[in-house]
Amino acid sequence: MLVLILFVSFWCDRCQAAITFRIESAVLAANSNGPTTGSVDVYLEVDGDDLGSQIANWQSRVLASDISGSISEVTFGPAAEPVRFTDLFPGSLVEDSASNASESLGSSSFLDESNPALFDAAGLMSVSFSVPEGQAGDFDLVFASNVISDSNFTELNSDSIGSTITIQASAVPEPSSLIAIASVAALSGVMGRRLRRCKANGTLV
Repeated sequence: MLVLILFVSFWCDRCQAAITFRIESAVLAANSNGPTTGSVDVYLEVDGDDLGSQIANWQSRVLASDISGSISEVTFGPAAEPVRFTDLFPGSLVEDSASNASESLGSSSFLDESNPALFDAAGLMSVSFSVPEGQAGDFDLVFASNVISDSNFTELNSDSIGSTITIQASAVPEPSSLIAIASVAALSGVMGRRLRRCKANGTLV
């Protein structure tokens, strides 16, 4: 029985994923003159025996979930190279395989056979998104699927953690503030006209 317990414990330690797909979080201000756009990187947290593994390919599919506030929809642009994290496959472009704007689906290039060594905080792709003009709220970016394989095309065990995107409403002045601003502008205009008349009449001292 003790041998069995030790074997199960060892097996569980080995089966725990040392690779985690992650997505950056972001806080943006709502755009009142057009759609609010942004982008975040998909990257890997890696530790344990998987560090240094030779990687043949990866694929990741990202969706929007739990949309709240006034946000009516989230649309995605093409998957692209990571911006803030070092690219795991720096010599080739990310393959964009999304069939529509409701998802971001990217993968390593099918033609890249460099088999780079896996490292922590390795960037995979950049996910770009758009929210209609003036809308604010939160939504989650979640993984629908992920695959990462070693140089023998053996799929490696992995986990995934999504993120939250927050779009803050643009500050709108209170009515009293608007009245005060208008009053100051009007007063400035009156003073400017009086100053010009005084200069014209030669009565400015």
